[in-house]
Amino acid sequence: MTRNDLVREYNYYTRKRESYKEKLAVNAELKSKIEAGMDACMEYSQDIEEYDLHANLFNEFYDENNERYSERKKQDILDLLNSLDAYINNQISDVKDEINYWSGRIKRYDEEDK
Repeated sequence: MTRNDLVREYNYYTRKRESYKEKLAVNAELKSKIEAGMDACMEYSQDIEEYDLHANLFNEFYDENNERYSERKKQDILDLLNSLDAYINNQISDVKDEINYWSGRIKRYDEEDK
């Protein structure tokens, strides 16, 4: 091997070491951010735990209202009311037929009575 070959190998591994050091620095920064974020979450969790009863009541209240006032529930109610409209309109149509029938009978009766 020539000196140039030796220097090339040396430089290759030196760059590789520096690249790994950069990766270690990025990894350390990432670990630090994750650790700080997780610490903050754990603090929030402990704060919530202090208000466990209130938190449970709030969650229950939210769940009940979320089901009560959901888009699906609204559509169910609207569908029910639309069905009721259709039923009432059908009943009105049936009643109109009966009204016309009895109106005709009354008119015939009045004409015969004259």
